[in-house]
Amino acid sequence: MRRLGAVLCLFLSWTALGQLRPGQRVDLLQSASVTVQRTSTGPVTILRGNVALRNREGTFYCDSARWWRKDDRFLAYGHIRYRGKKGVRISSNTLDFSQGVAVLRGQVVLEHEGQVLRTPSLRYDTELEQGTFQQGGDIESPDGRLTCRSGKYFAQEEHFIYEGAVHAVTEDYILDAPSMEQWPAQHRFSIPRGGEAKTETGWMTFGAAQISTEPKMSSFYRGVEGQDSSIQFRADSLYQVDATQRTELYGRAERAQWADWSEDSLEIHASIIVRTPDSARAHGHVNTFSQGMVSASESMRWQVEDSLMILVGEPLVWADEYRVHADTLRFYMHVRPDMDSLYGRGSVHVGNPVDSLRYDEMAGATLVGWMAHRQMKRVTLRGNAQALFHPDSVRVSHIQCAQIALEFEQGKLEKVQFIQAPQGDVQGTPSPMAPHLPGFQVRSDQRPARMAAISGLK
Repeated sequence: MRRLGAVLCLFLSWTALGQLRPGQRVDLLQSASVTVQRTSTGPVTILRGNVALRNREGTFYCDSARWWRKDDRFLAYGHIRYRGKKGVRISSNTLDFSQGVAVLRGQVVLEHEGQVLRTPSLRYDTELEQGTFQQGGDIESPDGRLTCRSGKYFAQEEHFIYEGAVHAVTEDYILDAPSMEQWPAQHRFSIPRGGEAKTETGWMTFGAAQISTEPKMSSFYRGVEGQDSSIQFRADSLYQVDATQRTELYGRAERAQWADWSEDSLEIHASIIVRTPDSARAHGHVNTFSQGMVSASESMRWQVEDSLMILVGEPLVWADEYRVHADTLRFYMHVRPDMDSLYGRGSVHVGNPVDSLRYDEMAGATLVGWMAHRQMKRVTLRGNAQALFHPDSVRVSHIQCAQIALEFEQGKLEKVQFIQAPQGDVQGTPSPMAPHLPGFQVRSDQRPARMAAISGLK
């Protein structure tokens, strides 16, 4: 019977060991004094002076400890430090360790690979190398400083998850969000549930974001809106590369919008907008607004140094009450002081609505136009020029000539010259309703509207 009892006791001991995860067993490395006390719940070992206890994942140091060896548990006091074999370092005022999990309280500091977490309390699983904090945290890393209400740290992946009033200060942004993830070794932040980014001169709201600090690249998506100094923008998503100072905006449900209210005062709406310090490109249902001129085209290119805008893909321009269409249109700002110019080539058509159905029209091979103070001043059409006017509700005048010159005052047409040349005649006989001139397009959509200004930028 005694032999059976001994075997049963040994069997139960092995079973208890089998229930413990690998690495949970704690061994004593050193202690100035060791005292074993018998209690009603079993023996407890009292350790005092330069105490060091270890498990498979690391070593704990403290001034004193109470150790329940059979339960794989100890309480530590005074100058508590943990040194993990994979580089994790933790310090605190008190520690309660039980079967692989350490609960640390009081001025807890976790350090690992250049990042530092400070929090009032931390639950740290030494085997999984995972820490959880619920009473607020302050995190420093090479990428900046961050505070939050709660979070987790996965040491093996060097991965933080932050929750609740997350506030991060990086070299480029001040970020506020309800949640955030950070991979310090990869210099990367992920913001899954939206937030706000501030810079020295502006702000931006977004639905989600991915931010890399080395190299400096950022993606903001699920709806982006903001302003920076004299710039205003809206888009479904925005992508930035600091090395090339390149910004890309994309619109899906609605077109992206970008407005620059600096000297040239340019606003762009398009499916894709690409901005650099010296240029802008746009593609897909493009509208532009600049110096009193509104345009629609399939593509646009803007060169800052030359103050030149090139429109291709069925371009159409609204200038005052006139619509200008051509195969290609070029708009030069500040050609002369307070003077802009417009050049058209190929199937040029100029129209001014008479009523909801009729237009006074002019057509030619090329166009040169001048604008001052955002109003038309002079327009010249050359090459098989034609004009179609409606003197009244019944008659139409169709005129053909080599060149047509129009002069404006206060944005209103004051004078028209039909200049005869060998390739044309001047005809002014009224005739029944004639068809539209070459180049006319039934694009009677309303003139595109600018986006509403943020904080009175316009």
